[in-house]
Amino acid sequence: MSETVMVSLIAGSVSLIVALFGILATQIQYRNALRKIKIDLENKYTERLYEERINIYPEGFRIASRIRKLRKPELITPKHVQEEILKELNIWSEGSAGLYLSNNAIDAYFKLREALAKNPGNGEFYTEIQADNLWKARSEFRKALREDIGNLHK
Repeated sequence: MSETVMVSLIAGSVSLIVALFGILATQIQYRNALRKIKIDLENKYTERLYEERINIYPEGFRIASRIRKLRKPELITPKHVQEEILKELNIWSEGSAGLYLSNNAIDAYFKLREALAKNPGNGEFYTEIQADNLWKARSEFRKALREDIGNLHK
């Protein structure tokens, strides 16, 4: 082979190798940029979620706080007050709060609703078991709300 052809083949090979490295570098940069955009979007979503929860959750917390332990014979908030609490809780959750509740908070919400819907088992008063179950459901709901926004303080 002539020297000119050899020089041309070597130059062409070097150009091809440089081009391949350029393509590879571009793909790596593209993937990194895409990964960064995805992380930024997830962070913005999480930030927005926390902001909404911080605005909405105090009302749910306040509603659940109306459930009180009492002395015998009542033991817990009377039925007519529980019905008001249940109504307020339903209105709260059917609004924008329902969009931002975590799965854990939703489970706790439904357990609280179920406990609030029970009729007194001892005439006009609740049994100790019913009062304990309602208090536990109230506490779990409030705990779930706290946990949803608690990540901000870690």
